[in-house]
Amino acid sequence: MPEIRSASLPEEFKRGMHVVITGSGSALPDPVRGGASQAVIVDGVVLLFDCGRMVTENLLKAGVNPATVSALFFTHHHFDHIGSYGYFVISSWIAGRQDAMQVYGPQGTVAMSDGAIHGAHESDVGFVRAMTSKVLPDVPVTVQDIEPGVIYEDHGITVTCAETEHYSAESGKKSLAYRVTSKYGSVYVSGDCTPTPDLIPLASGVDLLIHECAIPDPGMAETVSLGRGKRGHCAPTTLSEFGRDAGVKRILATHLPPFRANAATVAVSELYYGSVSLGPDVEDAFRKALASRFSGEVGLAHDAQVITIAG
Repeated sequence: MPEIRSASLPEEFKRGMHVVITGSGSALPDPVRGGASQAVIVDGVVLLFDCGRMVTENLLKAGVNPATVSALFFTHHHFDHIGSYGYFVISSWIAGRQDAMQVYGPQGTVAMSDGAIHGAHESDVGFVRAMTSKVLPDVPVTVQDIEPGVIYEDHGITVTCAETEHYSAESGKKSLAYRVTSKYGSVYVSGDCTPTPDLIPLASGVDLLIHECAIPDPGMAETVSLGRGKRGHCAPTTLSEFGRDAGVKRILATHLPPFRANAATVAVSELYYGSVSLGPDVEDAFRKALASRFSGEVGLAHDAQVITIAG
């Protein structure tokens, strides 16, 4: 196999602990925000959490070659969190990935991965394998289903997960939240969930709480309602209380509704979200609600945003 140019990182990411928001939006298409996901980078080791639409593009916007991602952690298997997985794997393979990406997630992750790669992308796998003089001969992923607890320890990084409330109990499906800890600090990634008291130990004292905030508080918007019910999602005042109770240093709200949506986006989202009429001041309203119970720094995530925990 000929030598392939190394997938280098920007100098700023080679030391310290950083976060790249690789998607800050909700489940439905939004031209401004990709599907909710984020990367945590520690001394050049890139860990990706979820793999929704635009994740590859947002990594590239931040200067991160997707082929540098060492491990991918899924919070759950809803379409907006897995939508770019097959594309991400195949494009990274073609780009010259030199070692297998470790993939972790709740029960069903192995089956989901097999379906995405060897089902939807079966023809692509055959095509890339025909390029064995230039790329690795096999799909460069190793996938496993995981249970709550410490599930990753390498390069001075520990990743711990806990079960969350997102799916209905009768569905039998599981969803997870994650905590990433290094010598530089800690980051919590919620996935989609209602924050509950049993998650406080996982989030306790983190430097950055990245939490979904998919629904406005009552009265914040004229007509917003998740048509399937609000179970399993979080509003800003609830998130403010959770951040306070967990003693976190900073809250970054993500999985945000289409705040700046045009008419076409509203039409696409209406059946799922209800008649979206958020108004021009809703972002300020979200920020005020996030700060209503929490005295630390708060913010709303945006795509390709970079947050440095320690440089």
